[in-house]
Amino acid sequence: MIYAVIFNPGIVDNPDVPSYQPHVHGRCDPPALIPLQMNGVAIEVDCYLDTAFVTMTGSWRVHCVMGSASCDCRLAIPMGSEGSILGVEVELTRKSYKTQLVVMD
Repeated sequence: MIYAVIFNPGIVDNPDVPSYQPHVHGRCDPPALIPLQMNGVAIEVDCYLDTAFVTMTGSWRVHCVMGSASCDCRLAIPMGSEGSILGVEVELTRKSYKTQLVVMD
């Protein structure tokens, strides 16, 4: 699942419902996470011994943020205790992104 990370509720807008306005003003601490609308996804898996390389291609619509604003997005991958992620690469036109793994306690 991919979420829009909202620190400032003032950037939230919904083009499907133009009259929508955030009910909370100020900053969100911790930030609000709004799930993004998925348009499509494809997954390819290559396995070598005990390692799997998973390639996922997808597109999402950032429907909740004003066109003139921007926000971070968070990728959430549920994992069991026997798996691990070594890194994530995100490829977009004219953009570069880094990954940071967050371990939930």
